Amino acid sequence: MNRTFLLACLIMLIAPLSAQLSFTGAGVLLQNETVNNYPVIKQVLKFSPASDAGLQAGEVVWSVNGQSTEGKTIKDVVAMIKGNNGESRTLVVGSDRRTVDITIRLIKGNCTDGDCNNGEGRIEEPNGDIYVGNFTNGKFDGYGMYYYYTGEHMYARYDGHFVAGKREGDGVLDNYDGGYKFTGTFKGGQANGNATMTFYNNNNTYTGNFIADKPSGSGTLTFADGSTKTFSPTTVDEILLEAGVKQETQIADNTDNKSNNNNTDNNNNASDSYTSGYDFSEMLNKMANVEYNLQYAVEKYASFYSAYRTTFLDNNATAAEEASVDELKACVDYVEKAFNLLQAINNSSAIGESVTELQYEAMKQWSKAVNEAMELFVAGLAQDATVSTWYWMNISSDKMEDLLDEASAARHAF
Repeated sequence: MNRTFLLACLIMLIAPLSAQLSFTGAGVLLQNETVNNYPVIKQVLKFSPASDAGLQAGEVVWSVNGQSTEGKTIKDVVAMIKGNNGESRTLVVGSDRRTVDITIRLIKGNCTDGDCNNGEGRIEEPNGDIYVGNFTNGKFDGYGMYYYYTGEHMYARYDGHFVAGKREGDGVLDNYDGGYKFTGTFKGGQANGNATMTFYNNNNTYTGNFIADKPSGSGTLTFADGSTKTFSPTTVDEILLEAGVKQETQIADNTDNKSNNNNTDNNNNASDSYTSGYDFSEMLNKMANVEYNLQYAVEKYASFYSAYRTTFLDNNATAAEEASVDELKACVDYVEKAFNLLQAINNSSAIGESVTELQYEAMKQWSKAVNEAMELFVAGLAQDATVSTWYWMNISSDKMEDLLDEASAARHAF
């Protein structure tokens, strides 16, 4: 099967900056290569004029404001579409060559829960990324979790502190597509200071200093058998090569990809080849959504527990239940969604397909982690359970985080 990757992960191997996405534009990203001398839409940002107008990824842009785009560079076409707030653009797009009118405006994330100005909330970014945590004056500030997406695929996650919209201070970055967990300190959105990289595929670790997302000075690679190697890498690629995460041919391919992409573009043309001839992408998407729903359930449970405990100490049990019931119901809803997705996976025809030994082991590890996570919520899944049943549960958020990390690592190894 083929699995798509975000080339930005290869360009900035530590991970893209977590700056909030708010800008004026049309909300269209174009592929780096033209097709038959015409530009093609690579991505349409959420909450954008292009999204409102119904533009779709994969559609050809034939003209802008009556001017043909044939033979023009991508940079030139981008300049044709760009504009100031309130300006209009008329595009002819798609196989049906339909005419679409777009008015340039501010594009920003959508607050889907809580207070995304000054408080705790959840915001979905135009490119699909999600932030859950504290806000100050509308910016990520304090503790939070940032989920990096391409489509429905979460390729990285940051758990730590932010200042003015960027990673700052202690944090943990799980770079799933990169194959490692990065634990260290950040400044201005970049890795700065002492850090440890733990690699999913072999449990080797690297400890060393980083400046501006790049290794600096000598560091120590510790292998799973306890042996060590001290060396002075200048790039993250060198660390991945020594750690056995990447091969030299992969590094060369990544270098080629970097020359054709900038740091903010997503590109879904790269692929990884697997030995099984069956396309498991639908099942993998369901697996990912099981994890996401359980993650959201944990976050809602934490909000519920905090609201319940605070009100209970000041008032009584009845008042505490009334103050926290909405958060608890949301938690139950997420768990039920995860449960239904698990049922769909169990009934999937893909389960009966032949898989490689590595795929089988990855699936077994994923199932074990997810089943243990579901067991923490099992009382809420009983047919005769009511919302009040959940008030007496004691779910360990730390345990859930560990289990979901295990599940995600196993899924990415499939």
